[in-house]
Amino acid sequence: MYLYLIALVQVVDLILAELHRHHTEASLPPLRSTALCHGAKFLWDLGSPYLTYPFAIHDPTSGFKPGHHPLSINPHTSSIFVRSLRCSEIPHGTSAPCSSCQCFGAFVDIVRDRTTKSPANLPLGLLSHSKLLEKLELVEERLQQERLKARIANLYLRCISDGRLNRASILP
Repeated sequence: MYLYLIALVQVVDLILAELHRHHTEASLPPLRSTALCHGAKFLWDLGSPYLTYPFAIHDPTSGFKPGHHPLSINPHTSSIFVRSLRCSEIPHGTSAPCSSCQCFGAFVDIVRDRTTKSPANLPLGLLSHSKLLEKLELVEERLQQERLKARIANLYLRCISDGRLNRASILP
């Protein structure tokens, strides 16, 4: 009886292994005969993309939806490879991008144009590293001006309270 159970377990194991092998082979996707789309290359003539590209626009919570995402960056040639969110993944030829990625030049130009604008009125989440630094410098400059105004006002108030100046002498 014991040998019978061992033989039965071995038969069941063989059947299960065969079923598992057949199921996994049937569920595997067919192999692609073509390479995947590597995105389209665009020149980024604003300097190193690491400093001048506004990466935060690709955050899902960003109000700006560029419709592409960056794949790779070459700071030496100042170029960026992007892939359309509608990429078909099937390139035209061996090295050309798919039609969705290839047509994305106008959208990259919109991002480039927006990046060249003054950072004063743009939301922080849409700025590149260099534009954030530029905006910080503008804010620091305004802060210095306001501090100077406050110092002058405090000096006048102190002089008035000490009796060295009267209001009539400083008001026009």
